[in-house]
Amino acid sequence: MQAPKEFLDWFRAEIRQRGWSLRETARQAELSPSTLSDLLVIGEQPSLETCKGLAKAFDVSPILVLELAGQLPKGDKPVGFDEWMGLIEGVPPEEVRRMIEIARTMRGQAMAKAKKK
Repeated sequence: MQAPKEFLDWFRAEIRQRGWSLRETARQAELSPSTLSDLLVIGEQPSLETCKGLAKAFDVSPILVLELAGQLPKGDKPVGFDEWMGLIEGVPPEEVRRMIEIARTMRGQAMAKAKKK
């Protein structure tokens, strides 16, 4: 899966703004340089861990990075975000996507039920 263009543009701009090399960015994010190279060269979809590392390095909200990466819908700030992050930490990306889809389905059902009342 490819990373959204918006994410890649943001990522490049953050590195450029700071004047960091790829190695320095990886060090700040506590990620391997090859992981970040795959993002920039191949446009690979970033994992949850990569998003968390970039948020730390660039001192921004993990929610922002996850939204830009297409991992969370924009503007849909989840309640209990820290709890969700704890639940999905270490879970393979395909399973995280499945968990998100299940949560979206349940949310849709709850919203439909609320409208009927």
